[in-house]
Amino acid sequence: MKLNYLFIALFFIAFSASAQYTFQAEDGTVYQDGDTYLTNSVVFSESAIYYRIFNTTSSPIFMKAEIVSIDGNDGEDFEFCLGLCYFGIEQGQVFPGTSPLEIDPNSDIGPGNHIWYGGPIDPAIVMELEVRYYQTTSDGATEIGDDFTFIYKYDPDALGLDGANVLDFDVTSTVIADALEIRVVEDMQVTIYDLNGRIVKNEMISAGLQRINMGDLAAQAYIVQLKNTNNISQTIRVVKR
Repeated sequence: MKLNYLFIALFFIAFSASAQYTFQAEDGTVYQDGDTYLTNSVVFSESAIYYRIFNTTSSPIFMKAEIVSIDGNDGEDFEFCLGLCYFGIEQGQVFPGTSPLEIDPNSDIGPGNHIWYGGPIDPAIVMELEVRYYQTTSDGATEIGDDFTFIYKYDPDALGLDGANVLDFDVTSTVIADALEIRVVEDMQVTIYDLNGRIVKNEMISAGLQRINMGDLAAQAYIVQLKNTNNISQTIRVVKR
């Protein structure tokens, strides 16, 4: 049974609020600099992480990615896609190798971008791929702005194989009128993002049934991220009516 979750490193450096882009999963989940995506499956449909890079500005930006490190074996069985898909990747490679990818204002690159480790299945192998995404000038010659690091990790023994939720919480309803009701068994940080990756609410809640006011937000979908004191995170999608 597959199990994936997002682990926020205890000492990650927060992605700068001045960054001109956000790194998002297909469901709208917004990742932070230094996040790790952990899976115990090599089945593509269960373990590939699809992502988009969203330009939050009113001008075009230009992006590349660098393979910072590959730990555990080599990159032969990784599939890395950014615009195009690459196989047999190596530490130090930069993608695209020539011109950077251009992202139009208030647009993203995707769908189709993803990272996946496809095997071999060996209980002794733990694979970890660290990728650094960064902006460049339009010709790709000069790096500018903030970079962003993301880690994909395959561990066959990760979290056991019971498929349990990472965090213990219940949401009364994912369709919201005025308030989001969440019952938690421990203190958690609740961060609500719009689908452009902007934080619209950020609150610490204590154990029990809690209400987070959403009456002042526009009617649309939002991503709710819950994070406990061990910095383990889980996300859900809600709709504000």
